[in-house]
Amino acid sequence: MTTRHSLSDDSESALIIEKSAKDNLEGELKKKTNEKRNFFKRLRSEFLDGDVPENCVEKIYKGVDSLVQFRAGNEMRGYCVYTDSVPSYNILYIFEITDHKYSKYELSKYDARAGKTLEELDNLSNTEEVEQYLANNNAHYSEDIKEYIQSI
Repeated sequence: MTTRHSLSDDSESALIIEKSAKDNLEGELKKKTNEKRNFFKRLRSEFLDGDVPENCVEKIYKGVDSLVQFRAGNEMRGYCVYTDSVPSYNILYIFEITDHKYSKYELSKYDARAGKTLEELDNLSNTEEVEQYLANNNAHYSEDIKEYIQSI
């Protein structure tokens, strides 16, 4: 089952990457430069950029209700939660990035964090609170990801 979100063109899109996902990019996935580049290019073009609403597609896992997957072909997967219910923003929060080798046990561990994260985001009631949350969690925007892609 997939869920398709139409991103609002009047809301800014932000990306938060959990420390464990960043660690995996510099650890296990360090030498997979082409795959990382393709993954982040797609993430940037489909989620962070666009003058008109774009679509973000999530694959929901059976038995893992809160966690979804952002995919770039058959190469890399980002396990994440998405919200557009906070004021002024579309937020994609990535818990893990893998090269498509995963186990359901690991996904179920991320599900608890995913649910907690969605609760935290849903409790943000104004733009200032959202922006403070994004700052506290080192959110990335289109230009940040563009620079990252160039550095790979």
